[in-house]
Amino acid sequence: MSHLRAAAGEIRLWRSLTTWRFWHGAQNSRRRFVASRGGGDISHTMIPVLMLMFSCMALVQFFMSYCRSLLLTYAKVELSPATREMIGVEPSQIRGEQFGRLMGLARLAPNPGDDKWEIRVVSIYYAAVRLTNFLASPLGPVVRKWAQQQANLCAYFAAATLDRRIAAVTAG
Repeated sequence: MSHLRAAAGEIRLWRSLTTWRFWHGAQNSRRRFVASRGGGDISHTMIPVLMLMFSCMALVQFFMSYCRSLLLTYAKVELSPATREMIGVEPSQIRGEQFGRLMGLARLAPNPGDDKWEIRVVSIYYAAVRLTNFLASPLGPVVRKWAQQQANLCAYFAAATLDRRIAAVTAG
């Protein structure tokens, strides 16, 4: 019987040592993991934040370049006499403030189905230009002039889109 008690005591001692080793081993490995991750050090979280900021700025720059090239392409389109009559304005008199009215007319015209994405992109760009004009115009006339030129290009884009839609209806 004493042998059984001694064996049971050894088993309990072995279990408690195993539990102690497991618990402290897990705690030490957690400490090593936290230490390898920087232990809350800001330098290890700064690199992903900088990468995210760089990626967002590159995306904005790409978007602006795409919109400007799209607007410059549409600026070369000559408006038909039917479109001029419909909008009631000569192409040289189209201003950025007319963007909403011209887009409304373009939305009323039958859609050939190939310019939906371009309209959405230019509408977002127009909103960004207006926001830039509102926020940065107190800084100087250069920003105001740039924003007005871009808004004018957006309005001409809307007129050219309307012209394309009218041409699709009259041709068909």
